[in-house]
Amino acid sequence: MARQLPFDVFVARKIQKWDARAKEWDVPFIDAVGVSPLEEMIFFWNGYRRMDDAQLQTSLENLKWSDDPTRGNKTTWAKEEADEKAILAVLRAVTLRNLQRFDEAATILKENVLAVPNSELKGGLRDDWTAPCARYEMGVGAWMRRKQVGKEEVEWVKECEGWIEKAAKWEGYELDARVGLKIATAQDTIKKFWEGR
Repeated sequence: MARQLPFDVFVARKIQKWDARAKEWDVPFIDAVGVSPLEEMIFFWNGYRRMDDAQLQTSLENLKWSDDPTRGNKTTWAKEEADEKAILAVLRAVTLRNLQRFDEAATILKENVLAVPNSELKGGLRDDWTAPCARYEMGVGAWMRRKQVGKEEVEWVKECEGWIEKAAKWEGYELDARVGLKIATAQDTIKKFWEGR
């Protein structure tokens, strides 16, 4: 019997997660969906990189739906677990980073993912990819800021390298091969930067 592809495993787990929450919260299946699955797919397929500012703004609007307390039968975002809130934080941060709003992106990641104990972001039906992806995103944000005034380029690159190394050394997680390609590319880019100095 053939093994399921990692993305198939991811989708099957998400459906199990939503189904379990629908039963626990006694709501229709659709109301148990947390963060927009469309926005998650955009993230995993590097779609934010290909978007213009108007499309990125549309994504930010789509993400607002996730924590809107008035949608459907779901009366509060407070029911969501830390991992779902971390998904929203990572997706918002990536969108903001692509809009060059680096400080906002970093603040969201620090407050909503990096400050959360890792034990709350893994196990069971939780989405365990947010913690390493947040670290990767912190690194990318530092890299993109390297030409900004206020900090030497080398300092930004060192900060970037530190975050990317943390992401690279992370324990196994769902879709780590997909995210691992991004991390490996970042490591190669940093290596070329140092070789060129």
